[in-house]
Amino acid sequence: MALILSVDLACRDIETYPHSAWQKLGIRPLAGKKKCTPEQIAQHAAELKRRFELPEIKSPTHDELSALVAGLAGVAIANYNVSGYIASGVPPQLVPEGYIVEGYIVNPRWL
Repeated sequence: MALILSVDLACRDIETYPHSAWQKLGIRPLAGKKKCTPEQIAQHAAELKRRFELPEIKSPTHDELSALVAGLAGVAIANYNVSGYIASGVPPQLVPEGYIVEGYIVNPRWL
């Protein structure tokens, strides 16, 4: 997933990855769609709700829960909450072929 946010009046490309987000939060990553049970989805959703004081999450799909966990870093960035995310990697690079290669992976952080 990638998103562009205006933070301090500059645009930044930010890449997130749900598997990495789960790991950084110290939660066992959600199994792949075909192997993940409804109970696992419910348990992971309940853990996010508990840690981040989220409103009730009623039966999210695998994709919705993956988007939620990865998107928590973007919420922290948008709210100028520097303790709510961690960025790892290097800045995006413009290569001679004219396109940008990925740089930072941004993950939510729970304190």
